[in-house]
Amino acid sequence: MIIKLLIILIFLVILGGGIFAALSVIKKTDPKNTVTTMDKEVDNAQDALPFDTIKNGVIDLGNDKYRAVIEVQSLNYDLLSGAEQDNIELMFRRFLTSLIFPIQIHIQTRVLDNKQRVIATEKMINKSVEQFPQLGDYAQKYLNSMIELPNIINNNLQKKKYIIIPYDDAYSLTKLSDSEKREYIEKELENRCGLIRNGLHGIGLRTKRLGTNDIVEMNYAIFHRDGYENVENITNGSYLQTLVRGEDILREDELNADEVIDLILYEAQAKLASQIDDRSLVIDKIAKIKALREDSSRGVKREDI
Repeated sequence: MIIKLLIILIFLVILGGGIFAALSVIKKTDPKNTVTTMDKEVDNAQDALPFDTIKNGVIDLGNDKYRAVIEVQSLNYDLLSGAEQDNIELMFRRFLTSLIFPIQIHIQTRVLDNKQRVIATEKMINKSVEQFPQLGDYAQKYLNSMIELPNIINNNLQKKKYIIIPYDDAYSLTKLSDSEKREYIEKELENRCGLIRNGLHGIGLRTKRLGTNDIVEMNYAIFHRDGYENVENITNGSYLQTLVRGEDILREDELNADEVIDLILYEAQAKLASQIDDRSLVIDKIAKIKALREDSSRGVKREDI
């Protein structure tokens, strides 16, 4: 009788522990319990973004959740033979089954930004025309065709493929300092990115891990699909400037009073020297004109001077 009671008690303890563990997992994965920046008081547009910071190629989503991003270039699947397509599919299935952490595949459709390509092509053409001037007409036609490329192919859209790699176990790093915790997270994401990239390289896909500016461009393109080229104004901070001014070379934190006086005297001296040089040139020209007039009155030809 006692043995049966012990068995029932042990069974109830195991059952209760399983239920508690299941409820903990459900509570942890419930989106309603996830703390995001949207739950905070929103004072401006930046507070509404679904992440805290982007630093060293890592997105900090808050609540100890971090992300890294890999860009993957396309493979022309339709031009492959049937056997090659079967091999690609088999290797891709093996790649997916070998993963020990979840990934997210994100595809963006953007309006083709042809400006940078045209600028780079124009620079190359100018250098070539300097060496071979006879190619000027052909080079101009080629440049015009590059400018009209989206209209020629009747398609001004491009697709970007990304793999988003998560790290959500930072909450368990309680014994590490903030700097050690950050270093560990970046190293772990780097290792995961290496595993993903090696697996995709085996399939024949070229990959690149995105840096901070590339991740900013990716996020910016979500909200501005046809104006993402303006992301440079975000990365260099100029989007915050209402007025653009030149560098103040007389800032008090860089020059003391004596250095400021020396700089002012130097500028005044340079201006005076420039004015004196201009005046001397004018005097020399007047003297030459007078000499020509005197020589012409004596019958001296200009060719003889």
